[in-house]
Amino acid sequence: RQWPRKKIYVDSRSGIPAHVDLYKPILPGNGMGNSLLWSVSALHDVDQTNGNGGSHGPSLTHLEIEEVGLLAVKNWFHENDNYLSIDSRSQLFQDGMTRMAVHGVTGGMIQLSSQRTFRGLLVKESRATATVKNGNLINVGLEKWGQLDENFVV
Repeated sequence: RQWPRKKIYVDSRSGIPAHVDLYKPILPGNGMGNSLLWSVSALHDVDQTNGNGGSHGPSLTHLEIEEVGLLAVKNWFHENDNYLSIDSRSQLFQDGMTRMAVHGVTGGMIQLSSQRTFRGLLVKESRATATVKNGNLINVGLEKWGQLDENFVV
């Protein structure tokens, strides 16, 4: 399914998408085209409104939103590695290399930044970013993401 207003900006030196604007539901929310819901098992003993008049699931703490948000963004990157020409499994989301911010009372916006690593070493000034708004992944960025030769010895 194609999502409206998808835009891709490609880095002219590396040929890798530097910025992707999209509307991809990855978490339950009331974003455009988002019909995802929390599982029934997650709904007991919690408020069913998300603060915006919708009923897309439980009220979560900011820490819980960070956890599910990180997992959802990580899964999106893993599913799109070939499309992005990257290896997110080995070069992103390493322990201590990802920062997140949850905004709003209901966590309506999540921002994520993950430093790139190569064979366990930080790749200076290279990172991936993502923004989730109302459950939809709305943009992804890859900064200073050149190709690294797999035979490179560190």
